[in-house]
Amino acid sequence: MPFAFEEKCFIKVLRQEKGWGAKRIGSEFRQKKWAVSSVNDLLPKIDKTGSVERKVGSGRPRSIRTQRNISYVSDLICSQEGNPGTSKSPHEIQKVTGMDDLKDRVRTCWESLDQQIINKSIDQWRDRLKAVVRVNGGHTEQLF
Repeated sequence: MPFAFEEKCFIKVLRQEKGWGAKRIGSEFRQKKWAVSSVNDLLPKIDKTGSVERKVGSGRPRSIRTQRNISYVSDLICSQEGNPGTSKSPHEIQKVTGMDDLKDRVRTCWESLDQQIINKSIDQWRDRLKAVVRVNGGHTEQLF
């Protein structure tokens, strides 16, 4: 399980100031459920660099941000407006396009939505929830 940045910093302090090893950190903080092997993988990096930051340029390159792909995803998101049953979550769009940087485009499209459509959805929310209960959590697209 990956550590949150704050957890990495905490482990770094324990290592540098108290000299604790992976087993000691794991046993002292059992409630965190940190795998000893994960802590053990992090400690050499702390010892070598004195940091828990990622190296500049490490990780997968973000070369997928082309104007063509941005337009494609924006069209996928915004084309759903007024078409019941065709909506896709950001995760589904990510699967279709293979892109993982949708947050900004989703936000941009969301901000461009007509407020009347948002208000209409909010007004229908209670009826939609009742419909979900009525069909025991099944599909409700045909009911609206």
